[in-house]
Amino acid sequence: MKAREKAIQIAAFLDSKKAEDVQILYVEEHTALTSYFVLAHGNNAPQVKSLADYAEDKMAELGFLTCKRERDTEATWYALDYEDVIIHIFQRDTRDFFDLEHIWAAAERIPLPENKQEEGQNA
Repeated sequence: MKAREKAIQIAAFLDSKKAEDVQILYVEEHTALTSYFVLAHGNNAPQVKSLADYAEDKMAELGFLTCKRERDTEATWYALDYEDVIIHIFQRDTRDFFDLEHIWAAAERIPLPENKQEEGQNA
């Protein structure tokens, strides 16, 4: 699976679990760190943890294991590193604070497919 397809699949998984404001940023032209960021947020720490666990479980089903999983002590954000795609899941206030969309404003935004929820549920 190519990085772009992986990012879209992850976004679909998160969207299917009611993550809010799911975004895909193509950052490869701006950093050597990764090719794509997938950003999303939940309303509280249990939802953020649930979204991170779900994304990790669904990716494992597809044969992808995280290289690294990070979170803060209050579970206001998680970062799941899949080398060419890094998932950032936040609580809303934490997402607003880090404002990755602004930091990576020059990055191309990848639109989610129209049938994104169905893709996440069927994969």
